[in-house]
Amino acid sequence: MWDNDAGMREFRAFMKERASNDDIEESIFPYATAQMMVEVLRKCGDDLSRENLIRQATNIQGLQLPTFLPGLTINVTPSDRIGWRKARMARFDGTRWVLLDDVVGN
Repeated sequence: MWDNDAGMREFRAFMKERASNDDIEESIFPYATAQMMVEVLRKCGDDLSRENLIRQATNIQGLQLPTFLPGLTINVTPSDRIGWRKARMARFDGTRWVLLDDVVGN
């Protein structure tokens, strides 16, 4: 389903070049986490102080990572540090994964 998705093509190319012996299915979460860290560091600019790093890491709104399903975004605030509260269920039909319903969560 996602073979032609730009984010997944980028992920697979990265894995092939940098971690060809790793299990690609087990690597998607660490890859997404690294992408989020890159975004935080980008927002820090030249100020890599502890205070600014924490400020940027706890003020993320609507970050759509390339490997996340459309509509599933990262939102972190100083008082709510759980990055995502939405999900989309899928069922394996014996051949492929089939997405169920819409995004759930708030």
